[in-house]
Order: sequence, then C-alpha cells, then structure tokens
Amino acid sequence: MFDKAKLIENLEKRGYEVISLATGAEAAAWLDAHIQNTTVGIGGCWTAKQLELDKVLGKTNEVFWHWLPEHVEKYGSQNAVRDKAATAEVYICSANAMTMGGEMVNIDGTGNRLASLAYGHKHQYLVVGMNKVCEDLEKAIWRVRNVATPLNAKRLGVKAPCGDGVKCYECGSPACICRATLISHFPMNGMPATILLVDEELGL
Repeated sequence: MFDKAKLIENLEKRGYEVISLATGAEAAAWLDAHIQNTTVGIGGCWTAKQLELDKVLGKTNEVFWHWLPEHVEKYGSQNAVRDKAATAEVYICSANAMTMGGEMVNIDGTGNRLASLAYGHKHQYLVVGMNKVCEDLEKAIWRVRNVATPLNAKRLGVKAPCGDGVKCYECGSPACICRATLISHFPMNGMPATILLVDEELGL
C-alpha cells in the first residue's frame, strides 16, 4: 500500500489542491456541495459512471456527457456533446494512472479528454482512487497501456487485439484507443485543478 500522506504532500508541492476522502460516495457528495450553478463537462470516465456524477451534478448544473444517450439525442451526436463539454466552465474526469511523485498519465483514442485536461476550463476536478497510484512514471505508463486501456477496450467492445482485456499488443489497429498520451506534471497555467484522492478502488 502506498503512503497516501506522502502522495498528498507531493501533489500539493506541484500545485494541486488535494481533498482526501475514504469513499467514492464522499467524493460525489463533496463535488455536489462545491460545484453549483455552472456548466460541467465530463470526460470518458468509468469513475464518473460508478459515482453517477451526471445525476449528482445535474441537480444544480448543466452537464454535458457524451456517454449519455439522451445528451447524444439532444445535441445530435457524440462529437456535438464533446464540443459542449469542451466549453464548459468545469471539467470532471479521473486519471488512468498517477505516480507517487504526483504526475498523472492519461491516454485517449479521440482526444477530447486530453484536450480538456490541458486547456479550456475555469477549473478541473479529478476523482482518483488509490488503485491508480504507481511507484514511478515508467510503471504508470505501463499501467495505462496494460491495465486501463485493455479493460476499457473490452468494456467498449473495441475490435482491436487489446479488446481481450489482457494487455497492450502495440497493434496500431484502426480501432486503437491508445492514440495519444498526456503526462501532467503540474496544473496548467490558468486552470486550477482539484484532486479528490479516494481510498476506495475506483475506475479501471
């Protein structure tokens, strides 16, 4: 088990606001209390689905999430919903992996999540379970490619070799969902970031 207190210290040194919580339910309640009367974009994020953040935040905010069929129907396509999320004041997602040193690694097939992590919002909130924490950057990248991506590919029914849910095959397949990787060393200039660090296992 990694030292959570040391991880929080390292994240704070990098400039992140860190909220330490025991459960995902506590994280959802914290977000509900702190995000009010604004627009919220949610990235492709299994953690957000587990915590039903669209319902939690949708009570007092306008939420845009391309995973919701009713949003796709309302705006015409998944890409149209992604565009709405990209211009929201607040952005919500998780991390595919986090290092003990405080770096975050995310991988994407479409790019909307990476783009929003890098630019375009007044504030971003990342809900990260301690199961995503890795010793160093090399192990974090390994986790992203060989744990998170295969599990996501299997969940989505992706017709690429990693759709077996086992590992990355460096396939270069047309169906590949690991097309770009973002390593976040610090919060981006002009976009404060709050990390809700949760003891409970969350996401993939």
